[in-house]
Amino acid sequence: MAHQIGHYVARIVQDGETIQVGYGSLPNAILANFRNKKNLGVHSELLTDGMVELIQKGVIDNSRKTLNRGKTVATFCMGHRKTYEFIHDNPSIEFRRIDYTNSAITIARQQNMTAINSALEDEEAGKAVAIGQYGIIGDTHTAEVALVVRDDFQNKGIGTELLSYLTYLAKRAGLLGFTAEVLGENKPMQHLFEKMGFDTQRRTDQGVYELKMAFK
Repeated sequence: MAHQIGHYVARIVQDGETIQVGYGSLPNAILANFRNKKNLGVHSELLTDGMVELIQKGVIDNSRKTLNRGKTVATFCMGHRKTYEFIHDNPSIEFRRIDYTNSAITIARQQNMTAINSALEDEEAGKAVAIGQYGIIGDTHTAEVALVVRDDFQNKGIGTELLSYLTYLAKRAGLLGFTAEVLGENKPMQHLFEKMGFDTQRRTDQGVYELKMAFK
């Protein structure tokens, strides 16, 4: 299954893009399918064995990054001994503080940025109950936010906690607000955004609410 997912993701990621890769067996399986890619760059909190293998094969050369060109940028590394030996005193590897690597403003300056992560299952129930994310919109200092809560876990405050945390992360990264598209019949999601107290502008287009929400 991991190999199949990796094959599909490899078709999406284009030559010259800059990647961020998370922790786990799935992201590493995806990287194994990148061997025929060219001129990839790395801007990632985590540097992995799979990334280092691609550097050694010449797949990752950071030659087309818009920021930190020629450098693999990360905050920490997890891997085998040969990986640590490769990065030791390697001038092409640059470790930066997490408030730089994970800054939304820094990431927004990196054109053609692709994040590769996996969702972790709840250890007790074996199922994810909610997921949320935001994607930065160019140089507007805003981001499009989206979240979903499993039907049988709704009305338990999970969506509120998730959106509150995403808002906290966005503010910490220097963003000024969120945008979102909500179906007209999705009253619970509309209510969730309303009770967050954002300064909201609303526009309707064919039954879809387009929200622009400034942080206070």
